[in-house]
Amino acid sequence: MAEITEKQRAALAAGRKSFTSDYQPKNPGRKPSKLKKWVKEYNVGAADYKAIFNNIIACKTVEELKDMIKKGNVEKLPVVVIACAAAVVDDIQHGRMTWINTVLDRVMGKPVQAVEASGHIDITQEVIDYSMLSDEQLSEIIRSAESPD
Repeated sequence: MAEITEKQRAALAAGRKSFTSDYQPKNPGRKPSKLKKWVKEYNVGAADYKAIFNNIIACKTVEELKDMIKKGNVEKLPVVVIACAAAVVDDIQHGRMTWINTVLDRVMGKPVQAVEASGHIDITQEVIDYSMLSDEQLSEIIRSAESPD
């Protein structure tokens, strides 16, 4: 049995049992997040979110979005719809496109950016016909390759 460390001794004195290689918790690991549980339970996928974002960004007017986030309507809609609508309204009211750009990048993908390169790269390769070399020349090449410079 391994020797007890100061940390384990303090835990035992406080009435707690410290985890060791011999004593491990019954369920090791991180608990799944509530969002993961919700996504799995309701079978929500990327296509669902894409449809929500597209509907909010492309099909709703600012007045419709403001109406969606009023107190009486908030209880009737999924949180993701309310959050998206509120973020769009906030961006519009403050004259920015932060959230809208982020969502468009996620939903539609970032636009392809062309990269241009110019210049000249000169590649030369020396080809050696080893069959034409003597045994002594081959031995010298091998020795020079093996010796550190």
